[in-house]
Amino acid sequence: MASRNMPGEAQFHPVPHIFLKDPRRNCVLVGDDPVQLRFFEQSTGLVCEAKGSVTDEDFLGRDGALYRVLVPQNIRLSPQVRLRTGVYSLAPIAPGSAGADMLVRAAIDVVRAQCPDKCPDKAAAEAVSWLVGRAFERGAVADLRAGLWEAFWALTGPLPPARWKEPWENPDPREWAPAGLDLGLRLGALFKALRAYTLLHTDSDAEARKLGLSPHRLARLRVLHLRPAAVRASLRELSRWRHLGTDPRIAVLALAGIWSS
Repeated sequence: MASRNMPGEAQFHPVPHIFLKDPRRNCVLVGDDPVQLRFFEQSTGLVCEAKGSVTDEDFLGRDGALYRVLVPQNIRLSPQVRLRTGVYSLAPIAPGSAGADMLVRAAIDVVRAQCPDKCPDKAAAEAVSWLVGRAFERGAVADLRAGLWEAFWALTGPLPPARWKEPWENPDPREWAPAGLDLGLRLGALFKALRAYTLLHTDSDAEARKLGLSPHRLARLRVLHLRPAAVRASLRELSRWRHLGTDPRIAVLALAGIWSS
């Protein structure tokens, strides 16, 4: 399955890479994602030390060192030491991320070993990657091992939808808020998406990134051109739902009316 790295995402293996290949004893993690950091420490038995920068001296005489820096520019290793050091990205696991793709690839290996009669195709793998990435993004899964379990069961069951439709794509609530879906979750995701859209289209990219959406999701929102009046009305309705306790079903109906007019 091809990785869908977005511009700006660290060009290192995601942490789930160690599901497939033993990491080197000396490693550097780049970023700040507690879920992946915890998994790496559990898997390697190493304790991570946060550093402002990492240089050759940090690995002198060490066999089993684990450091974390916030940005790749803070890794200042010579070519010889870099070849002996594993570097992994802590870019958050989210829909469309390299981490979600790698997690699903590891799950596919388990499926092939445990259920040889089931061979997921590319469409199934991509759909499950989005499903698992979304679960991490909203906090429904907070452990990589649990994410591997979720991916395994999704790959061996009915093909999940690649993603939710949006009310601006089809205002019919049966399309973007189908029966059985947690409406609080759905409206929360929509609220975050519309806030990010507004920030991206008012030159507030840094603030948009703070909302925690994946680079892929932000890129999709950036190229959208929605009706400003509908965006404003939707944000008002979603704010009313969130802060005044409006019944989510009423909010869904109101949003359907906004985007169908």
